[in-house]
Amino acid sequence: MSSLISTFMSNASSSYATIKANSYVYKSLLSQSRLMAYVDVFSIFALIAFLLIPLAFLFNTENKHKESSKHKTIMMKQIPGDRI
Repeated sequence: MSSLISTFMSNASSSYATIKANSYVYKSLLSQSRLMAYVDVFSIFALIAFLLIPLAFLFNTENKHKESSKHKTIMMKQIPGDRI
């Protein structure tokens, strides 16, 4: 902090340099907190995607498709003695 104050004192008074240094640190803190919030949101969405992708494999439609095709072939066969 003192290095910032001494940097700003080259152009202005010490009280103004102190205020300017504090505002610089505050702006830096805000920018870092915005970046960390973005990283947090990104990691949350990555975790949600990581958990939901395997869920798609739980809804396997191959078995249902095989059963429905077997059912259709059985229904298509004619019963002996039945006239259409």
